[in-house]
Formats: sequence, structure tokens, C-alpha cells
Amino acid sequence: MVPIFENQSRLVRLAQTLFFLLAAAMAVFGLLTFFYGTPPVVAALMLVDALLLGLAGWLIPRRSNFFYSLSILLVLGNILATLADQFGWVDAIVLLTFVALLAALLATRRQFEEIHHGGTEDTEKMGGKEKKRI
Repeated sequence: MVPIFENQSRLVRLAQTLFFLLAAAMAVFGLLTFFYGTPPVVAALMLVDALLLGLAGWLIPRRSNFFYSLSILLVLGNILATLADQFGWVDAIVLLTFVALLAALLATRRQFEEIHHGGTEDTEKMGGKEKKRI
């Protein structure tokens, strides 16, 4: 069995690292929110978001087109949520990190499409024409 990290590009590893970093940040923010008098539902949503970000980071190396699409939606949702709240310097850092994560995911899109279509990069002769299977 090949370790997960051996068979992935640097951008996928970057995306995974950013997912884990943002998951940790959201977990810390969620726990701190409980102590500052914010409604508990807000803190609970932040903790759920942290779990989803961590799950996305864990699943993204598997190169599933389905998980890739859900990851994009999760990141876009977090970008919108960051913009919809009060905006301070911490929010700016979180927003920039989410934008960097989105850029890394979009840059790796081809890798997920190739895996999803299930082919190889080999070429075959078919009826006198070369057909590239991807």
C-alpha cells in the first residue's frame, strides 16, 4: 500500500494542510465563542464547520471528484460566511487563507477530473487513430 502523501501533488498537499489549519482555527474560535457570551448555536456551527474542514482535509488526497466538489462548496460557503460577519484583522487572515485554499483547489481541478474519468494517460491505436484515454 502506497502512503497517501507519496502519490499526490504539492498543491493537493497544500490544500490538505490549509484544510487542517483552518479546521484547527475554527475549532479554537468555536471554543472561545462559548466563553464570550455568543449564542451557543453560533459556537456549535463553528465546531461543525471545523469538523467538516478536517474531514475535507482528510478526504481530499483520495482524489474523488465528489469530495472535490463538496470541498469547493465548503470553501465558498466559508468565504461568504467570513464576509457576512463583523470584519477585523483575524477575519482578513482567515479570508485570505480560504482564498488561498480555493486557489489551490481550483489549480488541482485537472487531477480530480483525470481520476474521475478513470482512464490512464496511455494512448491506444484504435482503427488507425490514436485515442488518449483520460
